[in-house]
Amino acid sequence: MFKAKRYILICLLAFLFSCDNQDNPNRFVYSETAKIKLPTQHEIHGIDLSHYNGSINWKKLPNIQLFDTVSIKFIYFKATEGRQLVDQDFKKNWEEAKNRGFVRGAYHFFVPNRDPIEQAENFCSTVILKEGDLPPVCDFESSTSIPKDKLKKNIRIFLDKLQDNYGIQPIIYTNKKLYHKIFEEDFQNYQYWIAHYGSQKYDESIDNLLFWQHNKDGKLPGHKGNFDYNVFLGDEEDFRFIQKNKYVKHD
Repeated sequence: MFKAKRYILICLLAFLFSCDNQDNPNRFVYSETAKIKLPTQHEIHGIDLSHYNGSINWKKLPNIQLFDTVSIKFIYFKATEGRQLVDQDFKKNWEEAKNRGFVRGAYHFFVPNRDPIEQAENFCSTVILKEGDLPPVCDFESSTSIPKDKLKKNIRIFLDKLQDNYGIQPIIYTNKKLYHKIFEEDFQNYQYWIAHYGSQKYDESIDNLLFWQHNKDGKLPGHKGNFDYNVFLGDEEDFRFIQKNKYVKHD
């Protein structure tokens, strides 16, 4: 009788474990390094940085291991915002990332009620992309009170200017709510980087999803404050492919 009960209990636990894996295909596991759970189903992890994160210890960062065989592979940096602002730490961080062996990318914080051409010029005059760098990103986080049609037109102008300058289509960063509100219908041919927190799954209804920002409260040893953690939703071959862009060179 005891053996029968134990067998039934083992079967029940196995069934529950199987159900849990089906509900949580990303297999979140706690990282003592990041102090958050990370989706271990995905191989390629990264962070994004701006001057708000403070000074970065570039000697230490390459040696930080999220798990025994998993490290930070890529870093996206805030380069510019609006028509004139350039992130004060961008130039230093941009060069350090390259020198330390990280795959790097740059983003522009888009301000809806500012001239999109001037915003594109700000980014393009600041960021020189080379083969091996990730595609440029339009960071869209606020729709303000600007009419929706005008907003979409401004975003389109900005994206077109970046594509003309670099010869590669930009990625759009936004959150799940704004994607469905602004981008879902009229920007279907773009690839996305989506912020979606507090969930064990990314939004599978979003087409062309490349990056998932799954947590904004991660830690980095030797650094203060919180850090955004992201994963690339492809494999190593896919990741190498998006680094092979032949960016247009401008004098």
